[in-house]
Amino acid sequence: MEAEPDPRNTLANERTMLAWIRTALGLLASGVALLALTVPVSDQLRFPAALLLIAAGIGAAWYSWRGWARTQHALRQRAPLPAPRFGLFISLLVGCAGVLVLAGLVVHAAST
Repeated sequence: MEAEPDPRNTLANERTMLAWIRTALGLLASGVALLALTVPVSDQLRFPAALLLIAAGIGAAWYSWRGWARTQHALRQRAPLPAPRFGLFISLLVGCAGVLVLAGLVVHAAST
């Protein structure tokens, strides 16, 4: 039976979704900036790093909606809240992008 959840929980769920949207925008902007700006990073490593950041941004945007919907459903059903699932994935993508950028800096510095 669906019940109307406490408005404070609904609003907190919405704030969490908006935080994920801000994260997605930051990741997308970082990926685009890595491609668009002149940065001292090897081209062979800059492009894959940018792709990882853009993919993480797309994933975060998708997760913001999916996470909001799953949590809202649980609140209405008075069921346990779903466990967060995206944190490890996004951490791995951003970490891999960071390693690529760092390696690109080293390769670029070695070639100059």
